[in-house]
Amino acid sequence: MGAARVALVAPIVTPLRRWRQSRRQPRQRRPRRSAVPVSLRATATVGPDALVTLDQYAELWVLASTPMNRLEQTYLRAQRFLTGPDRYLCQALITSAVDAGADVARTTRADGDPDIAAVEQLLDARAVDAEEFLERRAERDARRRYTLGLLMGVLSTLVLLTVVGRLTEPVVESLTGANGLDRAEYWSLRDTLACLGGGALGAVLSVLLAMRNRRMDYETVTRGAAAFRIVLGWLFAAALLFLIKGGTLTLFEDPTGPLIAGSPPGAEAIEVRSFFFWAGLGFIAGFNERWVRNLIIRTDSSAEEGGNAKFPHPRQNPE
Repeated sequence: MGAARVALVAPIVTPLRRWRQSRRQPRQRRPRRSAVPVSLRATATVGPDALVTLDQYAELWVLASTPMNRLEQTYLRAQRFLTGPDRYLCQALITSAVDAGADVARTTRADGDPDIAAVEQLLDARAVDAEEFLERRAERDARRRYTLGLLMGVLSTLVLLTVVGRLTEPVVESLTGANGLDRAEYWSLRDTLACLGGGALGAVLSVLLAMRNRRMDYETVTRGAAAFRIVLGWLFAAALLFLIKGGTLTLFEDPTGPLIAGSPPGAEAIEVRSFFFWAGLGFIAGFNERWVRNLIIRTDSSAEEGGNAKFPHPRQNPE
């Protein structure tokens, strides 16, 4: 009986005991992201985990100033554009390059002066690796952040249009004293909301298609920029709706006209057709925001040139 009891109780008691022991041990907190960027010199030469001395760090700047400058810039930019494990890994790549460069300088000094070419070649190769890692990870995060901003913008648009549709009639009643919206006002409001919703969806699809084969400037991409694209979709859709409703553009016939005039035969079918007409027309109008894609996404020429002359892209022949 004792052995059977132990066999039954052990699967429950053992995990509980381990959980209690883990609760007693102090939790290791991950270092917080500092609001003020820390220089590579402070990380590599200060503190108990210093990799090199201050003199060795200064010597590396004298021997290979160009790759050290690239490592310094990449180190600072990693603190700005990377988060979580990617940020720590990029910093580790850079600090390990400094440590390796100091080792090469020390080992070559045994026969005389340090081998400047060897130190510079090593640091230059490590600087290229760090820059490529920063570009890949930062652009991936920018795409993820931008896509999330687009999805949140679409959801916010649907919620906003629903709220406007629900509150317009009571607000008009409270301000004018009228008994709700008349037939023309109701259908005009319905068409406007449907067109604006379609414009938001068209703008999102346009941006997603444009993002597939183009590099993104991760320095400027934010969720606010994604919301701005959706606003552009609204404006294109609203402009097309105004032109058609106002009679300026006669290429399309307003299918809601019979509903505004009265209750024609087959009114329900006309209601459905007019709704999808304005939603689809708004979608097409919002899709035309691709005309201003260069606000956020780099053109082919800028991508080939590296985009930013101050911080050139390390890959000379991007895929």
